Amino acid sequence: MTKNTHAKLVRAPKLSEQIAKLLMNEIMEGSIGVGEQLPSEVDLCSRYDVSRTIVREATGRLEYDGFLEVKRGRRAVVTHPAHRKAFRIEKFSSMDTSEFAQIYQFRVIIECAAVSMMIKNTNKEWLEKLKICVEKMNGTYLQYVEEVNQPNLHEMELNVEFHQLIAEGSGNKFLRDFMLFLNDKISNMLLLDFKKLIKQGALKTVHEEHVAIFNAIEAEDNVSAKECVFNHILNAARRHNIELENIFD
Repeated sequence: MTKNTHAKLVRAPKLSEQIAKLLMNEIMEGSIGVGEQLPSEVDLCSRYDVSRTIVREATGRLEYDGFLEVKRGRRAVVTHPAHRKAFRIEKFSSMDTSEFAQIYQFRVIIECAAVSMMIKNTNKEWLEKLKICVEKMNGTYLQYVEEVNQPNLHEMELNVEFHQLIAEGSGNKFLRDFMLFLNDKISNMLLLDFKKLIKQGALKTVHEEHVAIFNAIEAEDNVSAKECVFNHILNAARRHNIELENIFD
């Protein structure tokens, strides 16, 4: 029997990860308030029908991220948000529709700010890099058409590079680094979006959206650039049946 060397295994979330997310949601929603104690280990074991080891793994993860303070011999206490050490974005596979929509909304805020800052910086070096990226995207799109709509994953990689270059061009190192973090966390979302736009025959539209964003940046048209970025992300969300409101109205 021939082995499939290209098979990709998907690991199901560990029980401790699932419990950590459920408890974190309770904390974020205020069901367990700042300064309040978590239920005892015994109660949590009973609630989720798991062992103490799994409960301790879950609370240990939340302690590490700064959501809980755990002292020996005492129940875990919810910390103030200012004390939290980590900014967490759950894996794409763990998101519900509401979280999915909020990620797109978050991208609008981050990427519109990035494109505006890039224009204000008028950084010719990053503008030239962005131009080269767009030219490469044009080449992969033409190849896609010539090969009778055969998907080219290099197009998706260039898509990510395009948005990252705008963040780099903003001149803000925190925005740059956060975009790297965000793109890594939503890589599966980007891949799914890419597959959907190929299936729906929307690659031409997306390519034109990237060109429009670049043209607005090159023309130093701040208003148009932000509008192009918003429409670009809006259309990506619509491919997943998510409607976004224009937060800049």
